[in-house]
Amino acid sequence: HHPGVTAFVEIKVESLARFDPETLARTTLEALKPVSDKVVVICESPPVLNAVRRRFSGPVGWVFEAWRPCARHQAEALQPDYLFCDADCIPREIPRLWPGAWQWALFEINTLTEALFWQSKGGGLFETGEIGTLVSPSLGLH
Repeated sequence: HHPGVTAFVEIKVESLARFDPETLARTTLEALKPVSDKVVVICESPPVLNAVRRRFSGPVGWVFEAWRPCARHQAEALQPDYLFCDADCIPREIPRLWPGAWQWALFEINTLTEALFWQSKGGGLFETGEIGTLVSPSLGLH
């Protein structure tokens, strides 16, 4: 066991080609039961996320691809605990990331400069392929 570690487990939308949202939610949550207090279930599909919520009291995250008003409205309707987006899909000139009860998680952040830039706009978590580059006291990471 690793106290303080949280795993973000993504249910991929490609699974919907074979399974319905209810089945995906049920089978994923059954598999995660032994560690359910240490996971956040994330998905791009609102129907899957809603099915997860009906069975799981833990945190969930919504992954979205395009920075558009309809995505913001969907986020406000879903009220996830986390919002995930590729930073390259977000206009750099925005003053702040959408406010809400969620925590922002941005992916494709591979430099400290990018992490600090998005942190200044409200980004809190960063997915990276360059963890050694991002581990920094200035980000509060250690």
